[in-house]
Amino acid sequence: MPDAQNQAERYRHLAEEYRRLTATSSSTEMRGRYRRMAEHYSSLAEVAAAEASVQRHENGEYSL
Repeated sequence: MPDAQNQAERYRHLAEEYRRLTATSSSTEMRGRYRRMAEHYSSLAEVAAAEASVQRHENGEYSL
């Protein structure tokens, strides 16, 4: 299983892909679906980034 930082990057990439699809889709229904997916992956990226920060702190990689 990838670490939280790698997972955050993956989610950010997926969010960006769905944003591109939103911008290029001719279907109103699909634009809405793509927009929701982009929002979902953006939220997942935020959570994974927060987890990565906690992991770094717990590992003593930096102090808050």
